[in-house]
Amino acid sequence: MITDLSKIGSLKVISRTSVMRYKDARKPLREIGRELGVQGVIEGSVRRVGDRVRITAQLIYAPSDTHLWAESYDRDLHDVLKLQGEVAQVIANEINAKVTPQEQARLSGKRPIDPAAYQAYLQGRYYWNKRTEEDIQKAIGYFQQAINKDPNYALAYAGLADSYLVLSLYSSAPWQDTYRQAKAAAVKALEIDDNLAEAHATLASTRAGEQWDLAGALTELARAIQLNPNYATGHQWYAEYLICSGDAEKAITQIRRAQELDPLSLVINSTYGYILLQARRYDEALAQARKTLGMDANFYLGHQLLAEAYEQRGMFEEAITERQTAATLAGESAEQAGRRALLLRNAYAKKNAKAYWQERLQLAMKDAKQSRDLPYELTDSSPYRLAVLNARAGRNEAAIGLLQKAFNERDYGLYYLKTAPALDGLHSDPRVASLMLRIGVAQNR
Repeated sequence: MITDLSKIGSLKVISRTSVMRYKDARKPLREIGRELGVQGVIEGSVRRVGDRVRITAQLIYAPSDTHLWAESYDRDLHDVLKLQGEVAQVIANEINAKVTPQEQARLSGKRPIDPAAYQAYLQGRYYWNKRTEEDIQKAIGYFQQAINKDPNYALAYAGLADSYLVLSLYSSAPWQDTYRQAKAAAVKALEIDDNLAEAHATLASTRAGEQWDLAGALTELARAIQLNPNYATGHQWYAEYLICSGDAEKAITQIRRAQELDPLSLVINSTYGYILLQARRYDEALAQARKTLGMDANFYLGHQLLAEAYEQRGMFEEAITERQTAATLAGESAEQAGRRALLLRNAYAKKNAKAYWQERLQLAMKDAKQSRDLPYELTDSSPYRLAVLNARAGRNEAAIGLLQKAFNERDYGLYYLKTAPALDGLHSDPRVASLMLRIGVAQNR
């Protein structure tokens, strides 16, 4: 139901990720509506009897807890997706929402679906939203199950594409392999249904990663949002590429929209913080990092974000603590994470901030030789991240050489070449200016 309603551009529909946090909550509806920033709440139930399904739905005006509409529907189980589209249209009519002819066609054009395939798809999305390596692998398994049950299930291919796309961010899997698999699944999804926003958004990231095609990625993401204005992840990814291009204001507008649509998403909230960092709004980034950790203190990317914000504020002791916590939560042994933290504390205490960055660089160079098994976001051993550390340590020539290596190896961190504060001093070098042109980011600030 959420998926269908989200395709109606005149409605603001909260993502399933945030909504499901209230599944077993006993809060009053007016409080839930206030927390999610909505006036209308749909309650419903699904009951299966043999090959039949009954969907009961009711629309409630949350501020006054007033029932506006209620109905029950009985259908063959294979027609559950078509039924959801019908109910979405009825709800839109009840609240006088504008539904374009294109949106109406997409809602009414549902084909029968194997119930087992649909259930596997829902389970896949559940695990995909959890964003750990183990859960993403589970998601891949469920999406593949859905495809095996129904080889023409476009959404299942889109889910598979999304899973492979983010796998390299949350594991040590080579991104070249996972992006290739993501692209193949996204292309297959679009062959079946060219109006699938999720697949267009995933294809955008593969274009950016494999081809240095930032302009093409932005176009593809704009198309995804046009198809589904309530697709929170689409707005999030659009914001990430906009900040790389140097358009901070548009990026912040997009990530705020993503947050409105999925206010309890840890990934979107942490991404908001990273975009604020790139926009040089450090105090806001600190506040956003703390807000994210207030939702879940065990979210390692929240601690990593807080560490980077502390570093920009010169608060290195605090940054060391947060990096240690992030590494431990991501799976590194407490002993190893503690040893690294001690080395950094000693370097900073004995000398200064530059010594801190030099020690970070030394540790990263060791990691590059012996492979530290952590997600990409927590390692410093990629060419781009090594370039940043070299620049921080005052080794500009080494930094430029590593930036060129990052380009040759398609290290997608290079997209932050224009906005990373540590690299500002390199922009005037002709070699760096050439790289900025080749990856499609503007030179002017």
